[in-house]
Amino acid sequence: MGRLKKQADSSADKLAGGTVDSSAAPPAPRTRAKATTPWPVSMCRAVIVLGLLVCLWPVATDWWGALEARDVIDRIEDTYDAMADPARLECLAQARAWNASLRGEDPGMELWDYRHQLTWNSTTDSMMAWVEVPKVSLRLPIFHGTGEAELMAGAGHVEWSALPVGGVGGRCVLTAHSGMQTARMFDDVRKLEEGDVFILRTLGEPYAYRVCDVRTCWPEDVEGLLRPEEGRDLCTLMTCTPLGVNSHRLLVTGERCEYEESTGDVAADASIFLNWRTIPFLVAIALVILITLVAYLLRRRAARARRNTQ
Repeated sequence: MGRLKKQADSSADKLAGGTVDSSAAPPAPRTRAKATTPWPVSMCRAVIVLGLLVCLWPVATDWWGALEARDVIDRIEDTYDAMADPARLECLAQARAWNASLRGEDPGMELWDYRHQLTWNSTTDSMMAWVEVPKVSLRLPIFHGTGEAELMAGAGHVEWSALPVGGVGGRCVLTAHSGMQTARMFDDVRKLEEGDVFILRTLGEPYAYRVCDVRTCWPEDVEGLLRPEEGRDLCTLMTCTPLGVNSHRLLVTGERCEYEESTGDVAADASIFLNWRTIPFLVAIALVILITLVAYLLRRRAARARRNTQ
C-alpha cells in the first residue's frame, strides 16, 4: 500500500512540474510595430504650416518694403556726400529758381527739365529727396511725378507744386498710397495731429514742417485747396481715405518751422510691426499656435490614459 502511494505521489509531481526539454528554442522577442502618422494628421500639419506662412507674408513684405526704402535713401545720401559743394549749390539754385517760376517770378537762369531737378548726374534714379515722420517712424523716398511706378516705390512729388527746398509763398505737395497689403506708405499719416512735425531732406539739408491743418476733401477739390499762400512756406502730405474705400483725399498740411536735431530722430516704433495689416495675421498665428498646442496636450493625455488602462 505504501509503495503504491509513493508511485502515485511521484507521478503527481511529474504532472505538476513537467519536464524541461533542453533542446527547445527560446521564444522569439515581441516586436512593436512602427507607429505611422495617419494621413489626416499629416494633412493637418501641412495646412497649419502653410497657414503660418500665409499669415507671415504681409509682415514679411512690410519689413521688406521698409528695407528697400532705406536702401534707396542710403543710396541718395551717398550721392549727396559725394557731391562737391559747387554742384550741390547749383542744384539748390536750380530748384529755387524753378519754384520762383511757379510763383510767376523771373527765375533768372535757364531752368533744367523737371526730371533733372535735384538729381545731379542721374538719369536713371528719379528720387529727389525723402520725407521723415518721426511720430509714426516713417521714412519714404520722394520721386519725381505721381505715376504708378513712383507711387509703388514711395511718395510722389506733384509736378505743379513747389520742389522740396522750402521757400515763402510756395507749397510742396507729396502723395503716396494708403491701404496697400504689401507696403505701409502713407497709412499712418492719418495719425498726425496739429503740432506734430515732419521733415523733408533734400541735398542733405533738413526742412521741418509743423502740422497746422488736417482735412478731408473730394478728389476734385484737391487742386483748389492746395494753392500756395502768400507769406507762408507750406508742405502737404496727401493720400486716399478711408482705407479700402479711397473715395476722398486726406490732406495733412505743415508750415515751415525751425528744425531741431531731436525732432528728426526716427526711432523704431511699434507701428512699424504692429499696424492694421499685420495685427490680424499675428493674431491668426497666435491662435494657430495655441490650437496646435492644445491639440498636442490633449493627444498626450489620451495616450497616457490608454496606457494606464492596459
